[in-house]
Amino acid sequence: MSHMVKVEDFQITSLSALKRACARLGYEFRAGQKTARYWNGKQAQVDHAIAIPGTTWEIGVAEEQVNGRKTYSLQADFYGTEGKKMEQAVRQLRQYYAVELAKETARRKGYSVREQKLPNGSIKLVVGVGR
Repeated sequence: MSHMVKVEDFQITSLSALKRACARLGYEFRAGQKTARYWNGKQAQVDHAIAIPGTTWEIGVAEEQVNGRKTYSLQADFYGTEGKKMEQAVRQLRQYYAVELAKETARRKGYSVREQKLPNGSIKLVVGVGR
């Protein structure tokens, strides 16, 4: 029985922003790893993998073409106790990927970016003119 599923509501357009998000969270981005491990020792074919501390399972990163543009999707197994850890990891990746992508985009356009963590756990980005 396979539990590995594509995370449908999370499309990645910048692998560099995803790598920075992983680093911030203490996750290991495994570039070029062609399989991701999940339930009962099974493996899924992917292009890269993300190792999450405290679990033997991994999140797969699969390359796709969407409207002629290279994008990436995540694949994970959310089944059982280990799956809950994967689900939490994907939620955290969503937040930090969005932050890193926004910072990358702003800097590419010549803006300065300052990050501020708010008491409720959300992240505020202050974007300004110049570096």
